[in-house]
Amino acid sequence: MIEIRELVPRDVDALAACVRRCYGSSYSLSDFYDLDWLRSQLATGRLLSVGACVGQRIVGHIGVSVVSPGDPVGDTVAGIVEPSFRGQGLVRQMGEVLFSAFTQRGIVATRHIATGAHLRTQRPLAESGAVETGVLLGHLPASTDYHGVGRSFGGARIGAVVFFQSHGDIGILDVHVAPRYHDAIGAIYRRAGLVRRIIESVPPQSRAGSARAVASINVRSDSHAGVSTIGFSAEPDHRLSTERLDAVLTGNVDVEYVDVPLCHVDGPQIVEWLRCRSFAFGSLLPGTASTERLRMQRVSATTRPDLIQFATPEGRRLRNWIVADLSSREPRR
Repeated sequence: MIEIRELVPRDVDALAACVRRCYGSSYSLSDFYDLDWLRSQLATGRLLSVGACVGQRIVGHIGVSVVSPGDPVGDTVAGIVEPSFRGQGLVRQMGEVLFSAFTQRGIVATRHIATGAHLRTQRPLAESGAVETGVLLGHLPASTDYHGVGRSFGGARIGAVVFFQSHGDIGILDVHVAPRYHDAIGAIYRRAGLVRRIIESVPPQSRAGSARAVASINVRSDSHAGVSTIGFSAEPDHRLSTERLDAVLTGNVDVEYVDVPLCHVDGPQIVEWLRCRSFAFGSLLPGTASTERLRMQRVSATTRPDLIQFATPEGRRLRNWIVADLSSREPRR
């Protein structure tokens, strides 16, 4: 008999064993092989985790990661089911228990990054009302081994589809969007049911407060996945500095992301600067005033966007638009 329940710190050994039975050592979220990290995340409430359990064995898992307890928007992680237990609707069953758990904790919206190698994760998301907000063309390593799931990406990195799902009100925001992306991002907001006011950007040379403090930058590198993610930790009165960003861009990883805060007046300037360095649109990442971001992507490794699977026609249309944006990038300087 399969029991669907929330996991606790003492379950981490069984959870890591489940990941290995699903992916061997190739799972892109390398933290899920780190038992101490898993225990810490579960104990502090930064990871809400639901497992499908057969006795002491975990045969499926889905979780939500939050930046800090109390954050109303979370990121789903590790939606997996062992090969011999697939086809029983466990993802939907675990999702229902997880939904109950995070709503009790005040989480009203979730972001999802679902593999494009198959539709086992995407279908339940689309059927439950989640909408595509981006396509990350090379998010997963080519070496990712989906046990029991055939794929045809060959030696290319594997694309992923980003979804957003709202379960409550996350409020109205003013956002600053580069003019080239006004229409596309406005359409995504409408599909997601989010009320956002895209306001006219102020030219950098006309802004007051040029001596403002400069925002700090966070860099998260995962050598296992070949991905580096750069983000600004910015107060509204802090300046987003292209000079400081330039100092941390490496170009030495397969995939580099820069998450640009959409509620910051300097955001459009940063986006245009990134396009001149071979970045293109990756995804809208809805959130709160401090976490709503536009993810720009630069992929150095081989990708096959044409092989990404999509649960809906809208996902394909978004992929096609992103590929077109990639091909129209400004020459690298």
